[in-house]
Amino acid sequence: MGRLRGAISAAGQGYTIVEVSIVLAISGVLFISAASLLGNKKQGTDFEQVMQDLSSKIESVANQVKSGNYDDFSSYTCSINGQGRPTLTQPAGGGTPNQACTVLGRAMQVTAESDRIFIYTVLGLRTVSGTAPTSILAAMPEPVMGDGPTLNNTGVDLTEEYKLAGSAKIVYATAAVPTENNDMIGFYLAPVANVAVGQGSTFTSLAYLFQSNTNGSYKESPDSYTSTKACLEQLASNDCQNPTTLGKWELCVHSTDDSRQAVLEVRGISGGITTNIVDKDCKIE
Repeated sequence: MGRLRGAISAAGQGYTIVEVSIVLAISGVLFISAASLLGNKKQGTDFEQVMQDLSSKIESVANQVKSGNYDDFSSYTCSINGQGRPTLTQPAGGGTPNQACTVLGRAMQVTAESDRIFIYTVLGLRTVSGTAPTSILAAMPEPVMGDGPTLNNTGVDLTEEYKLAGSAKIVYATAAVPTENNDMIGFYLAPVANVAVGQGSTFTSLAYLFQSNTNGSYKESPDSYTSTKACLEQLASNDCQNPTTLGKWELCVHSTDDSRQAVLEVRGISGGITTNIVDKDCKIE
């Protein structure tokens, strides 16, 4: 045994088995720690990118409304239905599209504990009884969201679905009062008196006092379809009839494992919006 030990450590260049084991153990711990650190750093970077992408998406929707360019709208014919509201149909053989209505803007809906955002295109009448409407409500706002799951989701649907990357989720959305649900906001070119809708209109952002149905999206749940549609129509039967001008909309976003949390602030300002990401804990109280 003495000879073996001497051979291993001869000339001061070798190590004992115990020493080698200690070095390997320490190396293993350092490797695991480094891998964990790199993993956490990557997860943090991924979450930051999710927040940046979400912020950019909301800004792009607002900018589209301000520009008034809706390529997906131009190929349809607009008419007035039996309730006096605008409706889109696919023209059979060309013709003059959109003669009865215009796009007022777009609305964004979130649902608690979901990674999906639905972006609705909202129509409005160009004229009411021969004159230009003086408000969004007077223009008979109507979302283009098909006929709902009860009718197998037939009809024209211009809704866009945006999905948060990395399995992140929106925990809640609120505006003004933290205890109230504001799961929907809208960006519009609000009609101005004596001016045709869409011409010289003023950009405005609205916050709807609305709680999304958690049993499914507008395509999956008849109740969700009905309540969302009624809210965007600003009907008297719900709390959305008089939506307030958007001050600040807060979206609380969590990573998949809840290790990262942040708030995206969307503020309505004159002629547009601003967004700001705040890295802080947020949860439903």
